Amino acid sequence: MATLQWQHHGPIAIDQMALTAKLEAIGFELASSDFESGFIFALASPRKKYARESLSILISWRPKRLDGFLVEVRSKEPQKTTKRSQADLLTEILKKDLPGVFRCP
Repeated sequence: MATLQWQHHGPIAIDQMALTAKLEAIGFELASSDFESGFIFALASPRKKYARESLSILISWRPKRLDGFLVEVRSKEPQKTTKRSQADLLTEILKKDLPGVFRCP
């Protein structure tokens, strides 16, 4: 099982609708969320390209401080491969898109 994790430090603002829309746009649906506690767990939509690898995304933040967020991408793919995995590709997309969704400076 592959697990990739990264953090963004700095002030953030949570836009629930934009975050949900971004996840849906890349083929994920919310499985569980609590914006007051500071987390979202999303699973690949069954009919989308990431479903075969059982990809999931966990995004968490400290709601009282709003000083950054943590993203974890999990996959049933092997941790080490010679080529880039779907989890690697998804992580690149999230690193590029999430700061804009969280309105990071």
